[in-house]
Amino acid sequence: MYRTTGNSTYKQYAESCLIGGAGYFGWNDFQYFGREASWAYIKTNWSDVNVTLQTRLKEQFRAEADAFYTNSKIQPYFIESSLSTTPWICWGTLGMNIGSSYFLLLSYDLFNDSRYVDVAYHNLDIAMGSNPLSRSFITGIGEVSPMDPLSNQVVWDNVTEPIPGINVFGSCVHLSFNNDYYMEMQSNYNNYPAVAYEGDPYPILRRYADDYHLVQYNEFAVGSQSAVAPALQILSKMGSNNLLSS
Repeated sequence: MYRTTGNSTYKQYAESCLIGGAGYFGWNDFQYFGREASWAYIKTNWSDVNVTLQTRLKEQFRAEADAFYTNSKIQPYFIESSLSTTPWICWGTLGMNIGSSYFLLLSYDLFNDSRYVDVAYHNLDIAMGSNPLSRSFITGIGEVSPMDPLSNQVVWDNVTEPIPGINVFGSCVHLSFNNDYYMEMQSNYNNYPAVAYEGDPYPILRRYADDYHLVQYNEFAVGSQSAVAPALQILSKMGSNNLLSS
């Protein structure tokens, strides 16, 4: 709004949010677009830019990018999301690591550190099929990809193929027994071979079924989808000069 109107009130409020770190808190990475806003502020060349704030944000960006790099190198499948704490494996922590790829690419643009590109590719891989199920978690990509994401348009449009480019959550540690679909999914009537505890029927990273009724598997966050297209586009064209700036 400041760039559009020149009203300094918008600039002051935006800076106060960045100074207070509000942009980095929320129920998902895109609630306040904190990383994207920080990246944009670091890149700005306004005559009245707060240089001290730019420096602080750049240091914060670098520290987080290094943490993403380190986590990606030590985790199975080279993804940034932790797989060591099993209750955290849900709601997209496995299938939606493209958000991490996007952040790492923004970091590469700032610091020209090729390590970030390396792990950006790795964080893309698991959604593209480098996972225990050997399947894609993005509609329209791969030989085996989601056909039934939780989207009213996809469910009711009477078209067999879903809208391409939807990155669903993927595998999840546990489905509760609070509705019929979850119960049927985990029932020994549908498990072969039968399991000792129906609530945990498969190895965690293989717990997925392509059915929109199974929310933890096939829902997607609209805000998070905004990382999928640019990350795929950038990585498909790596090597072009000033790619992000253009």
